Amino acid sequence: MTTRPTMSARLAAAAAATFTLLATVPATTAHADPATLAEIEAAAGVDDIPSHYVIVADTSRSMAGERYDGLKSSLRTFFAALAPADTVTVITFDENARTAEPRQVGRTPEALLDALPDAAEGGATDIGAALEAATGAVTAAGRPPIATVVLVTDGTHEPPSNSPYPLTSGYNWDELRKRVSQLRMESLRAYALPLGDATGAPLLSSVFTGAQTLDSASAGEIARVLETPKREAVAAKVRTALAGESGRGVEVVWPAGLSRLKPGENRLTLTLRATTQRIPWRLDRMTVTSDDPAIRVRLETVATDVVPGRDVTVPLVVDWDPGPRGYVYRDRVTGGTTLRMTMTAASPWAETLSTELGLTASPALTGLEQRGTGTAERGRPELYHLGVGLLLLVTALLAIALYRRPRMTGVLTVTAPGAAASRTVQLRELGRAAELRKNRTGEDEPVRVRMSRSGRATRLRLSAGGQRRLLEFGTDVTLRSVRYEWSSGHTPAPPAPGRGMASMSAPAPAPPVVVTPATPPPVVVPPVAPAARPPQAAPPAPPQPPQSDDELPVINQRAARID
Repeated sequence: MTTRPTMSARLAAAAAATFTLLATVPATTAHADPATLAEIEAAAGVDDIPSHYVIVADTSRSMAGERYDGLKSSLRTFFAALAPADTVTVITFDENARTAEPRQVGRTPEALLDALPDAAEGGATDIGAALEAATGAVTAAGRPPIATVVLVTDGTHEPPSNSPYPLTSGYNWDELRKRVSQLRMESLRAYALPLGDATGAPLLSSVFTGAQTLDSASAGEIARVLETPKREAVAAKVRTALAGESGRGVEVVWPAGLSRLKPGENRLTLTLRATTQRIPWRLDRMTVTSDDPAIRVRLETVATDVVPGRDVTVPLVVDWDPGPRGYVYRDRVTGGTTLRMTMTAASPWAETLSTELGLTASPALTGLEQRGTGTAERGRPELYHLGVGLLLLVTALLAIALYRRPRMTGVLTVTAPGAAASRTVQLRELGRAAELRKNRTGEDEPVRVRMSRSGRATRLRLSAGGQRRLLEFGTDVTLRSVRYEWSSGHTPAPPAPGRGMASMSAPAPAPPVVVTPATPPPVVVPPVAPAARPPQAAPPAPPQPPQSDDELPVINQRAARID
């Protein structure tokens, strides 16, 4: 109940509003089996939420005997069913009221009965004093914000002569009611349990507005009747536990890959997350649509359960067709679409919350829209890259080939057997390779000649008639009886007049033959050393014509004669 004149009705309305979550899509009946109230209470953790029970028990003589024994037995059962976190304050009254120290139920609820006297022996029934004590217990600092007051009596209000509540109304009654109305609690309910037909139990509503008078019960029915306030207290706990669920439901978390879509199929993961802390949800008929016909979207899962604290992932496939490719170098295409998710949602708790607690649970869905973008290359730069690569490759191969087959240089001297003289071939005029005919070699078979380079070594390659020779610079080889010599082809300069011949690299001439003249005696003139000059490399000696056997070298031909 509430502490204001219309507190009961307003509390029920507030509780219903607390659990009515604004849904962005139509809700449907959950496919999962409905949860029982016990399952909801366990999931809501009601045993961990403390509640305060104020038990106001009549101990006047009229309660003695079977009624009082039945009351204590019923309270033992009632206390045993409470949560360990609950607190109980026992108030006994007759001609005055006595408040026991509040105690937590804990693991020994039967200890709470120690606050009751062994027997009911009071001489009067001061219900006003009892309600004053109950008001003090409820308003005491540090008490749980969920409170239940239970008044059990079998008599009418018959206070002693010195009671501040001589009547059933008046200033003191109004002050009690004012104190209660100023309370700000999550839940405050009061129940009057009459143990007879004519009792003062209804006076409870004079202080606790909206108090409920339970059916009159016999001693054996007290435990059954007390189930009502206990059930209502547990329902208040559920409301308290779920009070923070208002405006919550399911959040859609879109994948980061939507901001960088690629042409073709993009396989992504959509995440569904419960924003509630306790209420689970069932999602069905899930779909995702695109406002761009070139971008098609589908979910591979259409229904799932989402529970608090555990994300659910759903495969999302985005297929983008950016159009045909051209043959230009670059043609970038940018695509974009707005994706929208729709679904139906409900909680498996919905039916039980509605029938047992009169509450409505509907999810608020957030993040239902997301923008997707992508960039695609519709040109064919790879063709251009391939062409450039091939061109570079061909250039490199050509450079290697030209390096390994350089242009021919020097002079090739060809001496065929039986030839009157050697023939010379200027190789630099023939390029990188040539074929020498018979007019140059004297060979019937053409001779193919080219240069080859391996590392730093350069050779001349000759081939004819299936035979092959490699010729290094300054050397000679024989191929098919023909001698080939590769040289620079430079002719050495003649010696200076009046000077002896400088030493040359050609073979030294034969020693002079001294011929004795008739008269005068021959004078042998030694060779005169050439004038001193800087040393220089002697050019190769030019080829000398063959000498006949009759010709002999002489020193002085004027004085020479042949005998």
